[in-house]
Amino acid sequence: SLLVRQLSTATNNVHLEMALDWRVLGFTASIAIATAVIFGTVPALRATRVDPHDAMKAQGRGIAGQHRFALGNLLVIVQVALSMVLLVGAGLFVRTFTSLANLNLGFDRQPVLVASINIQPLQLEPDMRGDLLVRLRDAAAATPGVANAALSVVTPISGSTWSYRLELLDGKPIEIADKSVYVNLVSPEWFNTYGTKLLAGRDFTSADKRGAPAVAIVNEAIARKFTGGVNPMGRRVREPARPSAPNPEREI
Repeated sequence: SLLVRQLSTATNNVHLEMALDWRVLGFTASIAIATAVIFGTVPALRATRVDPHDAMKAQGRGIAGQHRFALGNLLVIVQVALSMVLLVGAGLFVRTFTSLANLNLGFDRQPVLVASINIQPLQLEPDMRGDLLVRLRDAAAATPGVANAALSVVTPISGSTWSYRLELLDGKPIEIADKSVYVNLVSPEWFNTYGTKLLAGRDFTSADKRGAPAVAIVNEAIARKFTGGVNPMGRRVREPARPSAPNPEREI
């Protein structure tokens, strides 16, 4: 149950039936009883075949012991081998789980509190929605104990994704399937809130709003895919046109 809870997220709830199955329990108990009877009775039956007079003789003890413990030694070898396989498998599982728990996600997840906001029931005009969200962010940032506050459409590692095909103007030609990238819409201070450091360029500011030149921040994977690792600063990317963004070009 603990492992299942570790694998579950808000949008991807992992479910495994953990209730006791009486059929499995009955089968396991039958196998355990049969194993105890067989491996307890066979050595006793083999011991009854040994002549007591021969057993007291040194040579007889050696012969009887050799036959008596041959099967036992084989079973011990098999048991040790299976136990080693189980121990190695358990060790690898624990190491994998530890590596996943300590994986560098690109942000500091410990001090971050995530809250979901749904403003659709308010039925606001499109121009008013942005102002309301900015006021909510400012109110959260002004709360005592809060260092930074930011807004985003997609929450990291929540299971939710948003992607579309991106094209780098004057970039190297790549296949259409490779143009699909994950995207997010974020507010200023989003990277600082998550503790993500920028390698080059600047963060978004309050000046990057509707009517201002459209800009974008990309990661190293985008730079490797579209420019072959060349610094993409100042390059322009084209995203699919949509009503909210009639100009599909953005500057990196």
